[in-house]
Amino acid sequence: MNKKILGHIAALLCAIIWGTTFISTKVVLLYFTPIEILVIRFLMGYILLWIIKPKRVELKGLKWELNAFCAGIFGIALYYLAENYALEYTSAGNVSLIVSTAPFFIALTFRLLKESEEKLTLNFFLGFVLAIVGIALMNYKEGSFSFDTYGFLLALLGAILWGFYSVFIKRASKDCSDTIILTRRTFFYGLIVLIPISLILGFDVQVKDFSSLDVLLNILYLGLGASAICFAVWNYAIKALGALVSGVYIYLVPAITVVFSYFFLNEGLTLNMIAGTVLVIIGLVISEK
Repeated sequence: MNKKILGHIAALLCAIIWGTTFISTKVVLLYFTPIEILVIRFLMGYILLWIIKPKRVELKGLKWELNAFCAGIFGIALYYLAENYALEYTSAGNVSLIVSTAPFFIALTFRLLKESEEKLTLNFFLGFVLAIVGIALMNYKEGSFSFDTYGFLLALLGAILWGFYSVFIKRASKDCSDTIILTRRTFFYGLIVLIPISLILGFDVQVKDFSSLDVLLNILYLGLGASAICFAVWNYAIKALGALVSGVYIYLVPAITVVFSYFFLNEGLTLNMIAGTVLVIIGLVISEK
């Protein structure tokens, strides 16, 4: 099958899985803290990647290691810290919608770090405004805006951090054709940051905490499916399509999250939420034209 077609399939699969991870994380947050979830999740993913490919990573030079390190810091440690803590303050649908503005920040970061010479068009800024209006509309209830400030800011920070991750993972992928090895390396660097933070914030996880089937299944989904497999697949999509084209699939994430949140978390689905979600998606699509 054509490499680009496989890239599109890979990106679509990731969008579907990531759209549902907000629901799984929300469920697991009833039992674990955000930092505990991250350490468990990415440690499981790291071990799985070793099982899939038990091969040592050959040193590819300081520049490659630095890019892999930055990808691990921005995309594994900091992004997911922001996302998980945002989920403690606001709904899964809200976090997903705000994080879905990441393509704007990918484009801005690519320009800032001189990864792209493409100029930002009027459509780009128009799309951004529409997306912000959509997010505001989702939070308009009973004649006033009801933003969960901390949740909003943390989710927005996550979108910005994903922009930096996209730059560094693109740079690292140029010198590493093996997406499993590259993903494992970024997980390793992410864990180097997450484990010390967990010791500071507190890490009290015991075997009995996994006795609930609900918890066990969601943790396995987050650690094995959404982390190890999904990141490797996403890195393949970036390599096949480029970070900007792959980023377009993030547009689907909020719609997937809102629908699944309605059925599995009983999160309200009002007319404002539907209209806001549509506006965000329209804004994101316009920004790419």
